[in-house]
Amino acid sequence: MSNMPSNLLFFELVQIAIGKKERFSKQPSKSDWQMLYDIARKQALIGICFHGIKRLPQEQTTNMPLPLKMQWLALTASIQKRNEIMNRRCFQLQKRLEDAGYSGCILKGQGIAAIYTESLSNLRQSGDIDIWVKGGLDSIIALAKKLNQRTILTEQHADLRFFEDAEVEAHFIPTMLKNPFANKRLQRWIKQQEYAQFANHNRDELCVPTLQFNLVYLMIHTYRHIFGEGIGLRQVMDYYMLLCSHSIDEKLRANTILCLRSFNLHKFAAGLMWVLKEVFQLSNESMLCPPNKKHGQFILNEIMIAGNMGHYDKRLIAIQNASKLKRFCLINIHTFRLLKYYPAETLFAPIIRMWVWIWRKKQV
Repeated sequence: MSNMPSNLLFFELVQIAIGKKERFSKQPSKSDWQMLYDIARKQALIGICFHGIKRLPQEQTTNMPLPLKMQWLALTASIQKRNEIMNRRCFQLQKRLEDAGYSGCILKGQGIAAIYTESLSNLRQSGDIDIWVKGGLDSIIALAKKLNQRTILTEQHADLRFFEDAEVEAHFIPTMLKNPFANKRLQRWIKQQEYAQFANHNRDELCVPTLQFNLVYLMIHTYRHIFGEGIGLRQVMDYYMLLCSHSIDEKLRANTILCLRSFNLHKFAAGLMWVLKEVFQLSNESMLCPPNKKHGQFILNEIMIAGNMGHYDKRLIAIQNASKLKRFCLINIHTFRLLKYYPAETLFAPIIRMWVWIWRKKQV
């Protein structure tokens, strides 16, 4: 039986999947294979990791139980089928918005899957469809009326029903921060970038954000998750693919770091670079900035505890089952673990959560 720490063995499987390694450094045992499957599910990397298994030399898979392999194969096939559906739905959604007189830009999700390497793009585990609708909150409300739907608003988006098999979040704001001073700078930057996003299309003619926008937006999206549900390696892999699929010149790199520093995200960015190097073997040349081990170890620990969307975070179980008032208190206590690393965002979090609650009450 391998005595290699379980996380390191899993990181090797991810590196094999993305072509950074050819084989495990040690032969996995039967229990290792079950552990690898469990972590892959937890991190929403089932399909990606199965691609890694197919790349392994046959002698390294001899200890893999056949029922586990078949289960892994079946889940991978369902992910591929789901991606086909979600790709169609994105194009249909874009067309329906255009026909109704609106412009939409697909955020994250299938737009990011399209920049994955060809062998991996249909293996990325998809969620819902996030689309940024031009025109702000008024456009979202008007669109909901056209669709004859009741608008259920958050501080960033409305849940609108377009399809039976795909949830849609229609954004009037792509993202936001809890620190109001940093958020004011962020919203001003988003406004400056807005025109270019709705004019940008990928090779499949899907409207998606520009590289310049995504380098900042996806960093903020990942950062926000550590304050909410939790970060999974799927989100981190999205950023890895973003960095590796484009040639980022020094001017763009410098401008991106300048933006992230303005939004107080430079320390988080440095920590994420360390995670990308540790898990995905990202080269120094592809990094946005030098890695920070202290911040990176904290982020990676959070990732391995919480899993994708925080579904596996035992720290959140008590919060989910609590009353509204107790839940509010427990969420803020949980958030304060971040004070040492991100003080301003952490201190403003309870105030903004209260403001959002009041704002949503007024929208009902």
